[in-house]
Amino acid sequence: MGVHLDGNLANGRGGVYSFRAQGAIYHKIGGILPSSSERPIFLQLYIYDTDNEINNQVAENPTLNVELVERLRSILDVHNPFVHRFRQLAQEPNIENCQLIIREQPRNRPQYNLPTASEVSTIIVGGEEAGQLNGRDIVVQSNSDHLMNVPDTAGDMSERFQDAMRVVGVSGKPDIFLTMTCNPSWDEIRDLLLPGQLPQDRPDLLSRVFHTKFEEFKDDIFNKGVLGEVVAYAYVIEFQKRGLPHAHMLLIVDDDDKINSPDVYDQIVKVEIPLQSDQPELYTFVLKHMIHGPCGTINPMSPCMQKGKCKRHFSKPFVPYTVQGNDCYPLY
Repeated sequence: MGVHLDGNLANGRGGVYSFRAQGAIYHKIGGILPSSSERPIFLQLYIYDTDNEINNQVAENPTLNVELVERLRSILDVHNPFVHRFRQLAQEPNIENCQLIIREQPRNRPQYNLPTASEVSTIIVGGEEAGQLNGRDIVVQSNSDHLMNVPDTAGDMSERFQDAMRVVGVSGKPDIFLTMTCNPSWDEIRDLLLPGQLPQDRPDLLSRVFHTKFEEFKDDIFNKGVLGEVVAYAYVIEFQKRGLPHAHMLLIVDDDDKINSPDVYDQIVKVEIPLQSDQPELYTFVLKHMIHGPCGTINPMSPCMQKGKCKRHFSKPFVPYTVQGNDCYPLY
């Protein structure tokens, strides 16, 4: 195991004392089957000579209570899924290599929990030869508890990538990059939540509302031409780790509508808070959705702060007029 233990306390007779470790822990197990001259130990007890499993365990430590060991084995057999997996290996006489990949099973299947660590725990039997790399496998457990391998291919992604590059090759590089994100505070979502429910509890509702609004959004862009005449586009819909959908869209507009000067920027982008007396609804939306922070020295604990600076590069410098940058973001 990849931690330091006190050999006087962590021993085969007295068991392992409680300890705390920080970071990843790796535990390398021995062979699943013992050699002909050795008795089964550790995980081998679940596979080899299971009829005499209790006797083999007690033989390693005669001070164990046989009745208690039998009760513990019964509990593991009934409730521990990993014990079931290891016992299944006993039914396979000619196993040369196997893998057991352990992942958390979320209570809510449509909801993806935030990862608790950057590592994935695996149990590998057989090992690889030095210098031999076989790549990674994706293993999916079906509802019938069967394990299925997903081939490591990128056919669909390659086809879509080539299609997108063909669009760029014919129509030119994209002019506008748009992102639309699902807002869990939308009235259409809040009004249909049951008492005590949170938006992440209703992935079906989130997807349906987002789809409806995204179709309206596309109608504004493609048919009504609110950003100019679109001659080509590509978009993808993704889901955040908490289940909120969002869309990324690339637009290629007609030559007459391309953004090629600060005056055109000012026609579609505004970086001023509107007057409440003139545009009260827009004023409310801007304050609610378009204001970043506060961060910086005013609020150093803001989530956007990294190493004492805002990772979004706020606050932006004030400029009297829009300046078009050279291969960079414009200054509004």
